[in-house]
Amino acid sequence: MDLYEVLLFIHVLAAALWVGGGVMLHIIAERAVKSDDPGRIGTLLADAEHTGKTFFGPASGVTLLAGIALVLKGDWGWDQFFVLGGILGIVISMGLGFGGIQPASMKVGQALGATGSVTDEVRAGLKKIQALSRIDTLILIVVVFLMTVKPGS
Repeated sequence: MDLYEVLLFIHVLAAALWVGGGVMLHIIAERAVKSDDPGRIGTLLADAEHTGKTFFGPASGVTLLAGIALVLKGDWGWDQFFVLGGILGIVISMGLGFGGIQPASMKVGQALGATGSVTDEVRAGLKKIQALSRIDTLILIVVVFLMTVKPGS
């Protein structure tokens, strides 16, 4: 096994954990939101915030860094469509997570904590988070497609 294969393993594992974890969190979130239970939703928000910082952030960073290392070590060029699309998708996903989903979750958590109930404001915030999460998941699926099919290479 050479360095390229090790980097490829790390890249694929980090991406699989990131995408799979995101899909699983989305499924769990759907159930919590449908329950309309303030305690369950509050726990979900706290768990999602913790997981974002301790799992999704590192997984996305490792995926990106290992991908960059693969381009540097391998025969791929920076002008390859799948390389550019993959990097763009990862950066957009990270931006959605840290710039959209995380702040919206904090806002919903504050609103939920202030009232102790699932108000219209909380529901609207949860819908926003769900929409952003669906977009994020779709982007990550496109990135996985680009990385596996490598169109144009």
